[in-house]
Amino acid sequence: KPKKPERKARKLPKDALLQYIKEHPDAYLHEIAAHFGCVISAVHQRLKLFGITYKKKIVVQRKRREATTGIWQ
Repeated sequence: KPKKPERKARKLPKDALLQYIKEHPDAYLHEIAAHFGCVISAVHQRLKLFGITYKKKIVVQRKRREATTGIWQ
């Protein structure tokens, strides 16, 4: 009878990750990964699964555009 492969325990439990995001909304992926002891890609994939993505703010985009406008002319 074939045995089922054993799965490793997930390092990113849903409740703990969502709680950390609520407490640290500006945390970078590498900071979250360091907190949970995993790699950045695991955090990114898990957040993507929950529908949490990084959104750029319009104000930042405008400032960058204004700062680089003279470069291309």
